[in-house]
Amino acid sequence: MKKLKLSIIITTRNRVSLLRNCICSIEKNNLGFLYEVIIIDDASSDGTQEFDINEFPNLNIVLIQNPQQMMMVRSRNIGARLAKGEFVLFIDDDNEIDAYMIENLIDHLDNNPDVGLVGPSMYHPGSKHPYLTSQKINLFTGKTTGIISVKEKCSSSDGIPNVFMIRKIALEKNNYFDERIVQTFSEPDFAFAARDHSYKCEMILTAKTFHNKTWGHAGIQISNNNFRQKAYYIMRNRILFIRRYGSIKHKIIFMPFFSWMWPTIYSLIALRYFRFDLIALYWLGYADGLKIILTGRIDSYNDSLDRVSRLLNKFSRKKIPG
Repeated sequence: MKKLKLSIIITTRNRVSLLRNCICSIEKNNLGFLYEVIIIDDASSDGTQEFDINEFPNLNIVLIQNPQQMMMVRSRNIGARLAKGEFVLFIDDDNEIDAYMIENLIDHLDNNPDVGLVGPSMYHPGSKHPYLTSQKINLFTGKTTGIISVKEKCSSSDGIPNVFMIRKIALEKNNYFDERIVQTFSEPDFAFAARDHSYKCEMILTAKTFHNKTWGHAGIQISNNNFRQKAYYIMRNRILFIRRYGSIKHKIIFMPFFSWMWPTIYSLIALRYFRFDLIALYWLGYADGLKIILTGRIDSYNDSLDRVSRLLNKFSRKKIPG
């Protein structure tokens, strides 16, 4: 049997229309080699579970349905471990990719064996100008900065959100994604860990994705109660990331001067919308991040979700605006 060149992993939950648009954009790439599409439906309740893969007879699609919500990182790992391709392309369901994106990403990996993961420049739908061509993380402050440069055809990046291609061998050497991270900072964590195996992380201008961004203020969808647990992980995982990859000097600056700044700023934004549930999650994440700094112990996937669930249950008994 001929070896697959590519496996495409799409993680989705309750966004069936976006999923369909994403798959349509993949089909337009007209690739001249064997590849597979693995969709991980993370226990949707909007009709995604009845999604008919026969709508796309030209694609080799496998649909995996999680029996319960497992979150993004674990869902990605489920797909990645099933992947048979030399390269694995991860696509969040709210992206529509350019007709030449896949070809350009593969060409870059084929021509640069020291690159372990590569991503496209990112555009808002209908825009002719990118909103992200690389990412940088300041280990002194914990701030992630999106960079826009149309002069550099290829840029080193500290992580790649939304859409990125990884060599399968790099996934295996990294032991896939750390499922204890659950959500935010999982891509930079993988990129930094891959450096230990001498793999670079880059974003290129010749490849494009169009991101139907659904997040609101401060990385949280303030307008409703979806994805509230992200408020916890965006705080905890920032501190976890600094502990893992920051030097002693970074930590000495970050902890007293900047670590507390993040939950404070995010809480002030959430306060405008009377989202006390989010404020509580920010500070719980911050407190658990401090424990990681002091002890080095990271809660398991289940333990951290249990802590978040217990806090959310307290607020579920109250009326939350939105």
